[in-house]
Amino acid sequence: MRPLTTSLCTLAVITTLSAGAVADDRSDSDKIFKEGLSAYGHKDFEGARTKFAAAYARYPSPNSLFNLARVEQVLGRNLEAYRHYRAYSELPENPRITPPERAEAKQRMGESLAKLGRIVLVAPQGARVVIDGAPQDNTSESFPVEPGSHSVDFVINDQTRKRSIVCQAGEVHQVKWDNDARETTPIVARAAATSAPATPGSAIAPPTTTDTPRTDADDSPNSLVKAGVIVGGVGALGLLGGVTFGVLSSGSASEARAAAAPGVCVDRGSAACTSAQSSVDSANTFHTVSMASFIAGGVLLAGGGALVALGVMHKSEPARTSRVVPVVVPGGLAVGVVGSF
Repeated sequence: MRPLTTSLCTLAVITTLSAGAVADDRSDSDKIFKEGLSAYGHKDFEGARTKFAAAYARYPSPNSLFNLARVEQVLGRNLEAYRHYRAYSELPENPRITPPERAEAKQRMGESLAKLGRIVLVAPQGARVVIDGAPQDNTSESFPVEPGSHSVDFVINDQTRKRSIVCQAGEVHQVKWDNDARETTPIVARAAATSAPATPGSAIAPPTTTDTPRTDADDSPNSLVKAGVIVGGVGALGLLGGVTFGVLSSGSASEARAAAAPGVCVDRGSAACTSAQSSVDSANTFHTVSMASFIAGGVLLAGGGALVALGVMHKSEPARTSRVVPVVVPGGLAVGVVGSF
């Protein structure tokens, strides 16, 4: 039964390391996120965009996603901003995303959409549609596009029809499989411009208070504590399993002693000998599982306690502001947990 013990202990270590690895990803994301805030504060908007995108790729914090959309909007990259605001507004319910914040994302999504054109497709069922070289799965919705020239390809079986349109900001163009390729008249004309658009990257007004990006790096408060509670809970269950199998082992051992009377296995094929041997085997199995559960439970419980302790230590760090409260282990605090040396 030694392989079982080894497997359970390995599983316990892997579980603890996995929880620490998630914390490590959040730590890296937190560091990159704060670099993005610094770049934004110095009006290095391209640098901030790169940092927020990298932070979100490392760990998908909603605030990294919102800030990515915000800086894209400031830069005039309205199509990317629209997509990221939309992704943010469609995130599942999260106690860290308040209704006003979700409403703000939808409002800014509308602001970005107003500076885009839209293409509405009318195609036969089963047609494949490619807009500007990108295949589109859902042809029933409108597609926001940057102002300018665009190509639309309809493909049915081996037949392809190409359409070219020029779509300005605020215009909606309906493109049909069976219409004239030269038809570019919008079904919704753009509204008259009230002011000249800002030139991306140059004449950008300094961010106001309402334009300041969100400063919470990690939107899952006290994540190390939560991970520690989960890992520790699994460890406690392991210890409980160890006690249970220990009791079963003790009972089977008593039965084995009672059945193993002198001379009972002179005839090894007898029912009495078979019963005695079965009791011995059961006692050994329960004992092995009990020990494995105790060891695995102890490792997990200790790992969970370490994660909780690190989470509490991190939360109380005086260097953090009352606003920026990342819930991951900064620097090397997670090294002892995740085994990254």
